[in-house]
Amino acid sequence: MTMLQVLWIRGLILLGLVTVALVGTGIVGWRMSIEKPTMKIPGPQEEFTFSMGKRRAICAVAFSPDGKLLVGGGDSVRVWDLATATTIADLNGGGQAHEIVFTPDGSTLISGSFDRTIRLWDTRNWALLDTLEGHKGCVSSLAISPDGLTLASGEVKSGATIRLWDIARRKQKHVMRGTDDDQTVTSLAFSADGSMLLSGCYRASKLWNVVTGQKVATLDGESASGVGFCPGRSVFATAYADVTLWDACSLQKLDVFGQYLNHVEAICFSPNGQILASVGGGDRVHEPGELKLWDVGTAKLIASHRIHSGHVHCVAISSDGELLATGSLDGAVKVWRLKSLLRNKGVGSH
Repeated sequence: MTMLQVLWIRGLILLGLVTVALVGTGIVGWRMSIEKPTMKIPGPQEEFTFSMGKRRAICAVAFSPDGKLLVGGGDSVRVWDLATATTIADLNGGGQAHEIVFTPDGSTLISGSFDRTIRLWDTRNWALLDTLEGHKGCVSSLAISPDGLTLASGEVKSGATIRLWDIARRKQKHVMRGTDDDQTVTSLAFSADGSMLLSGCYRASKLWNVVTGQKVATLDGESASGVGFCPGRSVFATAYADVTLWDACSLQKLDVFGQYLNHVEAICFSPNGQILASVGGGDRVHEPGELKLWDVGTAKLIASHRIHSGHVHCVAISSDGELLATGSLDGAVKVWRLKSLLRNKGVGSH
């Protein structure tokens, strides 16, 4: 950049025509925002962009229950303060984390690692509380029950074993095994009352009784890289090449949302159950990643955005429904205002 360009940008900043985005102490980007006096130009501009380093894939993102913190999992586990956009903890002892969840009271962060262990972290000082062992393959998925008493974990291993843990006692409660054809437990989700567990696999999705550890139903042929229960409704979703809504009582299909070029990597519902967010990408992992927002009631696509330079692997929505976070194979974690994404629909655009 020439000195003339620098002076030109500085002048625009003083006039309020350029917004500079800061993360920590480094300028990460700027954008023109010329406005008419009575009309603000909307745009899907991220609030923050955090990086864990080039070519360091982001496997998981999670908001703290109070919405003040964001955690990213990949080569390590990193914690950011959203009020200051700064890193407050880098849990290098967490190993390569494939999944992360908070307990509902926010007192504990739980990470599932490629080294086959589960680590529990005290969010007051980020000290390691305990390490849970027992999986034979890397821990690929985690879910915490609504009452915070039970942890479910899945692995990458033939048989796709799921383990239920008593959080307070740090002991296993049940070991649930799939079939030899099941290779990976891709995702897990508890029902609102905590009595049922939904598991996604590349062969079939399954429902489990949490109390007995017994399988209740198998959705044959329903591959799933993402699953979730809809808040406030007796409905759950499975996602792979498309997103399917199911009646949780009759196990009948209710709706099928549109298809991706390749497959959906992850899904999550908004806290009010009205919106479902799905992320994925194209046929190649280095193609721009997609975020799609769906109206759950109508099964209609209401917004679509290309938001990362690489495949988008994970998505999370804050407990107040205000913020949405995405993580990608491009090494970036981006935080968005959900209203901004909905206002600037971008459907069909790149």
